[in-house]
Amino acid sequence: LLMDHDSRDEENSRRLVNLFGDFGLAHRVDIVTADTSFALFQDADVCLMPLQSMRPDIVCDALWAGAPVISYAGSGIHSRLDGGILHHLGLGNEMVAETPEDYVAKALDWAGDLDRRRHFAAGIRGSMKEKSFFNPAKRAADLEKVYESLWKKACK
Repeated sequence: LLMDHDSRDEENSRRLVNLFGDFGLAHRVDIVTADTSFALFQDADVCLMPLQSMRPDIVCDALWAGAPVISYAGSGIHSRLDGGILHHLGLGNEMVAETPEDYVAKALDWAGDLDRRRHFAAGIRGSMKEKSFFNPAKRAADLEKVYESLWKKACK
C-alpha cells in the first residue's frame, strides 16, 4: 500500500508503480487514499521502512495501528532513529535488520505469518503505553534531570 500524496495525475501514479516493476512487485502495489499514516497502516500487513529513513512518526503510527515495522540498522542517524524506537520497545531482534539480506528475511517472516501479526497487533498498544519512552511526563522529567546535570557542570 502506498499513500496517495496527490497522485491524481495518472502518469505520476503509473511511473511510481512502474518503479516497483524493477523488483517484480508492481502487480502488488495499491495506491490508497488515507488522511493519515495511521489510517494507512490499519490496512497494512507490514511496514517496510526505507533503508535510509528518519521518520519516527511513521514508525509509531504503524506500530499503533498494529503493523510490524521492518527497519534497517545502518551507521547513520537516518537509519538508527527508526531502529532505536524498535529496540526501546524490545523489538530490535525481530524488526531491525543488520544487512539488506536480513531486512528481506525479516520482512518475509512477518509477511508470511498471519497469526504472529495478529498477536502482535493485539498487544503492541499496551506495550507502547507501558514504556517510559512514550510517556510525555516521564520524558519531560528525564529531560529536566539532564538539564539540571548540565547546569551543575556549567556552574562548577
